[in-house]
Amino acid sequence: MKKLLFITWSVSYGYGTEKSLADVLNRMDEREYAIDILPLFKYAESTIFREGIRLLEPLIDYTQKEFDEEAALKRYYALLADPLQFNRRITEKYDCVIACNHNAPSYFASYLTAGAKVVWIRGDLRELDETRAEPGSDERRLIAQEHEMQANVFRQFDRIVVISDGVQKALRALFGITEKVKKITNSVNLEKIVLMSEEKVPLPDKMLFTSLGRLDYNKNQILLLKAAKELKKSAEISRYGFSETAPTAPCWKNSSQKINWKKT
Repeated sequence: MKKLLFITWSVSYGYGTEKSLADVLNRMDEREYAIDILPLFKYAESTIFREGIRLLEPLIDYTQKEFDEEAALKRYYALLADPLQFNRRITEKYDCVIACNHNAPSYFASYLTAGAKVVWIRGDLRELDETRAEPGSDERRLIAQEHEMQANVFRQFDRIVVISDGVQKALRALFGITEKVKKITNSVNLEKIVLMSEEKVPLPDKMLFTSLGRLDYNKNQILLLKAAKELKKSAEISRYGFSETAPTAPCWKNSSQKINWKKT
């Protein structure tokens, strides 16, 4: 049986990265793979991973009573800067360690000794492009430092996995990396999608525009508010299916307060 360790930001919210990771890991044969996950942050007790997948203690646990964020962050950054101290937390040996993104997950994964190490880049690399900042600025200097650190970390991995042509091109443009790169599609659970597509959902008897996505400041769902504001000038509009418990709900609500929605 192969022992795998995945290092990811969180397993609590079920954002795109976590959902995609869960789609992969939940379907892996537990007779062939023993899977551990190290979440850097824990925001809730819930998780989207199946039983049998072991969740290690997070580096920062926001669910603790009397949580001291300042002290927790101090310990976190101390670990990030001290490979020996971090290695003392991970006592087991793994056949493969997988960092589920660049930045901190890849830093921590690079500290460990394993049969193989893989970094699975789930986002873009734009924040590491110093040309987006003004020449000579403090911002540009900080980006250049982060770029140099990430370049050194990338060299510690046996394979770099990307999910898009854009990331593959960015690796080449920003880091000159063309070898040991593997492009895979973002994972989806086709059976689950087909099953959900057959569900019957009651719809209101009026013109309906549907959008599905996370309500976040950097997602295109927020553009719907701009459209709604224009539509409001000439039509009556209502809002359906909004989750007040979504972690990013405040972002949506702060923007949507500018629109007088009809209550439904």
